Amino acid sequence: MRKDNYWILFAIISAIFNGITTWVWGGSYVFLWNFYGLFTIIVLLYLLIRIARRQNLPFTIDKLVITYVLTDLGFSAFVAITPRYGFHTLISGMGGVANAALLFSIIAYALIKLYPRYPRIMVPVVRYFLVAIVVLVAVVIGLSFTSIGGKFLGAIAPLARSAIVQSVAEHSPSTLQQSMYNVSITIPFVIYTILLSIMSLSLPAVLIGLGSLAAAYFASSEVWLFMLLGLFWVPAAAYGFVKLTELVLNRRALIGISLAALFSVILAIALVINIQPALSMSIMPQQIVSTVSPPYPTPDWLDALQWLSYNTPPNATVLSWWDYGYWISIIGNRTSLADNSTVNSTQIALIGRFFMSNPYNYTGVLEDLNKLHDPQYILIFEPYYIYGPVNATNTGLGSSSMCILIPEYPAGGDFAKSYWMASIAGYSSSYIGNTFIEPVKLGSSYIYLPYSNITVVNNTLEGYSAAYNVTLYDLMFNSEVSSASYSVWLTCTMNGIPTYWIFESIPTVIPTTSGSSYTIKLMYQSILSNYAAYRRHSFPHHHPGLN
Repeated sequence: MRKDNYWILFAIISAIFNGITTWVWGGSYVFLWNFYGLFTIIVLLYLLIRIARRQNLPFTIDKLVITYVLTDLGFSAFVAITPRYGFHTLISGMGGVANAALLFSIIAYALIKLYPRYPRIMVPVVRYFLVAIVVLVAVVIGLSFTSIGGKFLGAIAPLARSAIVQSVAEHSPSTLQQSMYNVSITIPFVIYTILLSIMSLSLPAVLIGLGSLAAAYFASSEVWLFMLLGLFWVPAAAYGFVKLTELVLNRRALIGISLAALFSVILAIALVINIQPALSMSIMPQQIVSTVSPPYPTPDWLDALQWLSYNTPPNATVLSWWDYGYWISIIGNRTSLADNSTVNSTQIALIGRFFMSNPYNYTGVLEDLNKLHDPQYILIFEPYYIYGPVNATNTGLGSSSMCILIPEYPAGGDFAKSYWMASIAGYSSSYIGNTFIEPVKLGSSYIYLPYSNITVVNNTLEGYSAAYNVTLYDLMFNSEVSSASYSVWLTCTMNGIPTYWIFESIPTVIPTTSGSSYTIKLMYQSILSNYAAYRRHSFPHHHPGLN
């Protein structure tokens, strides 16, 4: 801490810059806002415990409390004037820890300042206060916790994630491999910083040490929160590296230089290991503008959005899964019924219910569309892997060669997301697995295909296939993919090669002999031998006004 009076200016600047994070950092500002409160509570609790035990205080708290109050007011001011958040956010659970810390810091400050003057009176008062504050803070945080929802609640308590939160890939927990890859060799340096903060009780070191632990917890809880590590983990690693280097260089010169050289080599290796994959990923096109594997840019997705922009009425509304809402609004320049903010979970559940509805139940589908205010267009997205052309002469499938499409290679389209559409719509996991989508073994790995228990009886398909009575699957798999996709056209159609989904059954004429007679027999044969095949059929109904 500086000994002059400039610290108050720095506190004001800190309040302004922290407040600005509400404008430029989305919902992640909530972490900073509440973490500062948590840090202040911990420091003041430590001092109050020392008073309760009649111990001397190791440092003064004037600058800490005033800086925190100003910073909290900065956050509150920017939150209140931001239309997206507003005043209701201030009294919601979003700032539960920050609000509790503000009240706690004012009361604790008064008790700590009175302690030197009235030690005999203040010791029992502080003891009673500590008991009361534990209960009070638990109640305040508990009430705030119940009003937190969505991804924030999921970050705090992973087991409390709702279906809509789980459906977002960036909300999934980080794997150990991902975490280790991101923090790399910085772990020893951060650990050293944390140890120094405990031994020295330096408030800056405690701040970045505690911040690193909190950021690491939330980063491991949800993948998208890895960016929080940049706030505290990076300075903690740098501080630990500097202190360890100083410690090494204070030893004998030869040992110090050798260890410094070793550090440099390790850092260089870590830099190469981390940069190489990053460079590879930076030149790889986005999945949604690749649409196939191996990934190379194709115009399908952008062409669809351009078609929306130029060929639909300006007031047209588009029904799609929420993932594509911003694409539709920005590039397609049309109104989407749900977008990536995922704030309207009721609307998203309705969309999921429509997509997983039975297309033969015209009344039920129409009711769902009415609840969605009769959208004029439907947009779906499905990536796939083009396998082939393959030699089919010896398979009995009636073609010398064919192209085979495997859905969800790479994963990320509406077929895989149909699990979450059904889950958000209210179906149980067991029902989904036995009705809509199932894993099927392909070689040594598994892929997901439409659920089917179809059997072939007298050369006809009997049984049940999810694709027959799920609106999304009918839209997705009954279209002529060979004429709908640039990649399929380039690879297969241009060369006159038929294209089939891997789960399709193919009507095949097989010659047979019965004694001296020559006959033919029509068989439905499955491309995937361990899957009850699906046969393409025409879509049952055309809903007025829906394209």
